[in-house]
Amino acid sequence: MRSKAKLSRKAPSICGIRAFWIALAAASGLGAGRAGAAPFVYVTNANSHDVTVIDTATDAVVATVRLAASSAPWGVAAGPNGRQVYVTDVANDAVIVIDAATNMAAGLIPVGENPRGIAISPDGKRAYVTNVGSNTVSVIDTGSRSVVATVRLQGKPFAAAITPDGKRIYVTIIDASGSSAVSIINPSDGALGKTIPLASNLDGLAVAPDGRHVYLPSDRANAVSVLDTRNSKAVAAIKVEPAPYGVAFTPDGKRAYVSHSDSTGTVSVVDTAAAREIATAQAGIDARGVAVTPDGHRAYVASAGTGKVAVIDTASNKILAAIPAGASPIGVAIGPPSSGVLARFDAQRETRSAGTRRPRALK
Repeated sequence: MRSKAKLSRKAPSICGIRAFWIALAAASGLGAGRAGAAPFVYVTNANSHDVTVIDTATDAVVATVRLAASSAPWGVAAGPNGRQVYVTDVANDAVIVIDAATNMAAGLIPVGENPRGIAISPDGKRAYVTNVGSNTVSVIDTGSRSVVATVRLQGKPFAAAITPDGKRIYVTIIDASGSSAVSIINPSDGALGKTIPLASNLDGLAVAPDGRHVYLPSDRANAVSVLDTRNSKAVAAIKVEPAPYGVAFTPDGKRAYVSHSDSTGTVSVVDTAAAREIATAQAGIDARGVAVTPDGHRAYVASAGTGKVAVIDTASNKILAAIPAGASPIGVAIGPPSSGVLARFDAQRETRSAGTRRPRALK
C-alpha cells in the first residue's frame, strides 16, 4: 500500500515565490510585448537626480527611481540577468545599484573621480567604470559590489565597451594635449594593451554584435571611425551629421544608430555593410544615449535638450513617440527580454530614494 505524502509546513523560499510569479506571468500573458516579455528602458537624468523607467511594451513611464539630491546620474548599464541596473554618479564618485524588480536603489559602490561610462561583462560578473577625473577604470565585482582592481590609463577615459566574447575592453580616452585614442584592456588580468591614436574627439562607442568592429563617433570629423578588432586598425570613416555622440547596433549588426549632440538632435542610421549613412531621424535637441531593443524593432534616444526620449521604429526609421523623462536625460540602457516579467506585477510602484551624500561640483 502506497503511503500518503506528508505535507510540509515549511514556508516557501523567495526563489520559489519568484518562480511561481514568473510562471504565472507566462501563463497569463502578463509582460508580453513584441517578443514575449518586453524589456524596460533605463534613462539617467543628470539634472533631476533620478532614473526614468520605460516599459517597451507600452512605451509608458512606469517608474522614476529618485536618487540623492546631490547626485548626477550619467552612464547606465543593465546586467545580463535583468536583476540589476548600474548607474554612474559623476557628482559623488560612485556607482548606484538599482534592483530592477523593485526599482529601488539597492547599493552604492565608491569608484574613481567623476565616473562616466560603464560596461558589464557578458557573464555579468564584472562592471568596468571609466573615471574621467582620475584617469582610471574601476573594475567592480558585481557579486561583492566592490572594486577589485583599478587600471590606470594615459588620458581621461570617457566610454567603455566589451566584445561579445568578453575578451577585450575598448575605452575612449583624451590625453593632456587633447589628442584622442582608444585603449584596449585585457579583462582577464586588467593589463593595458594597445592604445590606438585617432584623429578627433571621441565619447561614445559600441562593439558590433559579431565582435569584428568597433564604431567610434568622432565629433570633430563629423564621422564614425570604424576599428577592426582583428588588427586594431582604423579601416573606415563613415560620414554622418554634425556632432556625433553615441552609437548602438541592431542585434543583427546590419544597422547602427548614431546620436548627435547638437541643436538639431539628429539620429543617423548607418548601413554597416555599405559603411554609409542611409537615413536620419529627429530625436530632439542634444541627443545623447542611444540603445536598441533586443528584438531590434525599436531604438530609444535620450534628448538632453528636450527632456524626452525618442522612440524610433527601425523598420521605417520614423519617430513613434517622444516620452517625457527627467531633466537632462543622458544615458540609456535596455534590459534583457526577461527583465520585464516580475516587475510588471508591481502595478503600484512607488519612487524610492537613495541615501544622501555630500554634494560635489560636476567636472
